[in-house]
Amino acid sequence: MLMSAYLHDIGMSLTYDLIEETWQDEKFQDHLKYISEKSNDKDLKEAANYLLDIQNGGKTMPKGEFVKDLLKAFNKNDYQAFKKVAEKIVEDEKSKSHNNLANSLQKVINSFDENNSPLTNYSNTAADNYFVNFPRDQKDGSDLISIINPKNYLEDVILSEENEQVINRVLNEYFSANKLKRYNIDAKRRLLFCGPPGCGKTLTAKAIAKELNLPLLYIHMDSLISSYLGETASNLRKIFKYASQDKWVIFFDEFDTIAKNRDDKNEHGELKRSVNTFLQMLDNFKINTLLIAATNHQHLLDNAIWRRFDEIMFFDKPDKNKIKETIRKKVKIFKSDLDLDKIAGEFIGMSYAEIERIAKEVMRYCILNDKSVLTNNILLNSLKDEKRRKRVRESN
Repeated sequence: MLMSAYLHDIGMSLTYDLIEETWQDEKFQDHLKYISEKSNDKDLKEAANYLLDIQNGGKTMPKGEFVKDLLKAFNKNDYQAFKKVAEKIVEDEKSKSHNNLANSLQKVINSFDENNSPLTNYSNTAADNYFVNFPRDQKDGSDLISIINPKNYLEDVILSEENEQVINRVLNEYFSANKLKRYNIDAKRRLLFCGPPGCGKTLTAKAIAKELNLPLLYIHMDSLISSYLGETASNLRKIFKYASQDKWVIFFDEFDTIAKNRDDKNEHGELKRSVNTFLQMLDNFKINTLLIAATNHQHLLDNAIWRRFDEIMFFDKPDKNKIKETIRKKVKIFKSDLDLDKIAGEFIGMSYAEIERIAKEVMRYCILNDKSVLTNNILLNSLKDEKRRKRVRESN
């Protein structure tokens, strides 16, 4: 079950602890706090204080169903859904003859501005505020990172059941970090993604950032690695110093380029020193945010790297069931006459990225040739073209 669905399924079993921890997000409370402190409207202040008191356990909570939907809308960054649920709470209070409260709550809703709402602006906040002191390579001035605001949620990613469960646990721990902290237990914050290219490692990292409503801090390995003595370690320090300014999902793709085995006699001393620096930076990085590293060559990693990660996940090529699921998902806009049980075996050995490319080629063909129904033959012809591409690529 994905995290966005996790909130949905809590329903009436929501507890004050869960509500408190979810509502601790300062962006969620910013608008209400501003009204409470700055508004000259008595009703607005009363309603804002009422909603803040719910979080603190001082007021009766609205129906669990409403709270569930409210949190889901906030988690999805959906302003319209958030407003709609808030209006349902108003109607519920009216049905209880709590007219003064209902009117006050309605004023809060009317004061929401979609263009200035924390719900609509939160995903851009960090990106807008942190281009000052942006980390760059000292020698050529190239950017060491990019700040990305992902578009897709985890429900858009096809995951193995095992990986889905691990990610859900990590997200649950992230949202429950305060509860764990009371028992001196840290939430899991470091994830290592392994597996062949094109199997969803980068897409999953972006989707996790989207689920957490955080920007993705993408590390440019080509700029990070420097041929100048000591510059790679210096670049690493710049990145970690910059990352400590706020909460992000930090993503090291092609991680093996910075974390190779130090016992490899073919590697020069500069890279070995860089691995030492990375390990030190990682050990001292205590910010409560997620760090994800991904590699296609896990066999190259230094032994000391493995124990630094709280979870290690393998992203494999899809089996027959995942192949069918991927094809259905990617070509769903077309009427289909596919017999996937019959042809799925032809795609064994393909990565998710390769299957997606085949699906796009199929859609392109159908659109340009006015084909309203997708058939096995059309799909298999595109598969044949992809295999031809693959042969050419692998011959080099």
